[in-house]
Amino acid sequence: MGLIQREFEEIGLSTISISLMQGITAKVSPPRTVYVHFPLGRVTGKASDAETQNQVFKATLNPLVDIQNPGEIRKLPFTWKE
Repeated sequence: MGLIQREFEEIGLSTISISLMQGITAKVSPPRTVYVHFPLGRVTGKASDAETQNQVFKATLNPLVDIQNPGEIRKLPFTWKE
């Protein structure tokens, strides 16, 4: 995704990724990323948990504007609940 994001950024489109694997994401260095500590395949939360999914999505929008340093990764304040 990071490679595609850089291409979009070059033509003036802002991008952001949601990552579950902070170390790998840091190596790819996409322009802007938020990290959420959820299990693989559950990027925005549990399958039927619309409330958490909306919260994660909305929390991803602020860093889209705020992150000024390419490659920066911000951790979102969500924890996985069993």
